[in-house]
Amino acid sequence: MSNKKEEFEKFDLATILALVRDHGVHYIGCTYDGGGDEGYIQSIVYASEKYEESFSEGEIEEGTGDEGDIEFVHPKLKSIENSLEELFYVQLNKVENWWDNEGGYGTLLIDTATGEFKQHNATYTRTEENYNHVGKFTAE
Repeated sequence: MSNKKEEFEKFDLATILALVRDHGVHYIGCTYDGGGDEGYIQSIVYASEKYEESFSEGEIEEGTGDEGDIEFVHPKLKSIENSLEELFYVQLNKVENWWDNEGGYGTLLIDTATGEFKQHNATYTRTEENYNHVGKFTAE
């Protein structure tokens, strides 16, 4: 049994955007979820130009699902997705409370032509109501 950590080639954002764009991907992104002081990326999303209207209107939380509408295949897919995850976590960590306490979830999507991103983030909140009662306790 080997304890050797798998090594991945690291790609910068500009390289990734060019690579996926050459394969017909117009939008890349992720879906994420978090709570209890932990958060994680659920899936990497690859989407076609069919998603342009939703992106331009800022409706990114609908339409791509957890997988998008393009299957991106590349010999270095694992390295590309590891690099994407690192880049996504940097951006997600700029969002307050997507992982904290009750947590939150959302979608982050990048236009591969311009590098512009849009993000839909929803946070969970818990409401608590407190009441005090005063009286004399009786056995009746």
